[in-house]
Amino acid sequence: MRTLNMAVLAALGLAMLTGCEEKYQLTFVNGTQDQRSVELVMPGGGPMMIGTVDGMGDKARTSFKIDSGDLPMTLKWRAGDLDGLIPLDSKTAHELWIHIDRYRTGPVDRKTEINTHEKSESTEKVHQGTVVQ
Repeated sequence: MRTLNMAVLAALGLAMLTGCEEKYQLTFVNGTQDQRSVELVMPGGGPMMIGTVDGMGDKARTSFKIDSGDLPMTLKWRAGDLDGLIPLDSKTAHELWIHIDRYRTGPVDRKTEINTHEKSESTEKVHQGTVVQ
């Protein structure tokens, strides 16, 4: 019994030392008309190529895990001449959308992304023709 208790304590200690991993998913949405190569830079690392996105809404997605003991941290992204920061901490949503355009700043969470998408769909312009009486 004593050996079992020691084994359980050792396993718990090892689990506490290794920490938990947080999984994040980033979706880069290109809102410009230009094709862009997207790079992500983790703290202490070099640029990591995510992919190339065509203009006007094309997307590139990446997933990664971070040891929760390394939080908070700030990631950097670059897409051609545009760039930005992605702050991560224990309260950050695990699914983020980063819009590559000149007007938005910062990543948005799932709820904000859905609301923004629905709003943009409902305000799309309809071609108006000539009315003849």
